[in-house]
Amino acid sequence: MKKGVQKLWAELSKAQKPAKLSKQGKEVKLSLVDDIEKQKGYLEDAYSELSYILNDWAGEKEDELYKIQGELDNIIVNSEATSTDIFIQELSEPLKRLEDNAKSLGIDPDEIYDEYQDAKDMIEDASRLWRDWEDFKNEYPLISRLTNLKF
Repeated sequence: MKKGVQKLWAELSKAQKPAKLSKQGKEVKLSLVDDIEKQKGYLEDAYSELSYILNDWAGEKEDELYKIQGELDNIIVNSEATSTDIFIQELSEPLKRLEDNAKSLGIDPDEIYDEYQDAKDMIEDASRLWRDWEDFKNEYPLISRLTNLKF
């Protein structure tokens, strides 16, 4: 056995090309073993990462997505904010009637309702935010999908 190992080392030390081992007419290129080891290392790394992704990471991210979906449902779908356009309309109509009545009486609407200007300003501010909301919904389709297109 010792003699065979010494012969192998002698062949390897003088080899310029990948050495070939031969025994009874069969040859094995030593570079083939190196290729196998290198590819095995790549596969081990890929397998390890794939195992982590499927067994740990994906489950954690799925839990996070369900949590986010729940938060989005509470914030977007279940909040009064989604009814802002309705509330704008429901406040605008009586304010318009108040303006018409004040005009027919020849007085300023503030003389009938002292928070008239505050209500008008709130409608203006809410209308601007509502337009931003519409843009937001159009710009973030992922949120639409996460909330099952409820908003």
